[in-house]
Amino acid sequence: MGKKAEATEARIREAAVEELRERGFAGFSVDSVAERSRANKALIYRYIGDRNQVIEESFRQLLRVRIQTQAEQPKDLAAGMAHWIEANRSDTDFFRLLAEEASLGAPAILAGERSAYYRSQVEQLAQTRPSDDPEMTFAALLALTVFPSVLPQIFRLIADPNDELSEQVLLERYATACANLVRRAASSGGSAQ
Repeated sequence: MGKKAEATEARIREAAVEELRERGFAGFSVDSVAERSRANKALIYRYIGDRNQVIEESFRQLLRVRIQTQAEQPKDLAAGMAHWIEANRSDTDFFRLLAEEASLGAPAILAGERSAYYRSQVEQLAQTRPSDDPEMTFAALLALTVFPSVLPQIFRLIADPNDELSEQVLLERYATACANLVRRAASSGGSAQ
């Protein structure tokens, strides 16, 4: 493949990710990807495939960002919680796509790859924080780190009803509270009470 073809393919892939982020699964349009990338549909089909394959490949790119975020995760609990809270806050499109996927009732896109990604996180957690049930512990930690990003209005109404604090201060306080909650649960034998 020549440099011009490589550049065209890169533009197509970038445009497809942008399209998925902005319009979601249901609104995804190959015509729009062609327009955004300044390439014709035939090239999109040649380089990536049909609409579903383009969506899968675009979602795979988003998943790769999550995998890189995992690789950069600090070992310290509080720092790790803060790391994921910030990562989730800066990638709300990913969670919007997951919510859309759930609402469509279709099978999970890239289920095998996503399952392997989550499995690696469960295994990493099991190595650093032994638990009787590492899968459920991971699910609880995921819920904690996602909450401010997925439901920001509720988070703000609970944490700062007078809207006096910066988002950064709120997220730092939240990360500390989450880490303290998990530490207390671990030291009391698993009960967060």
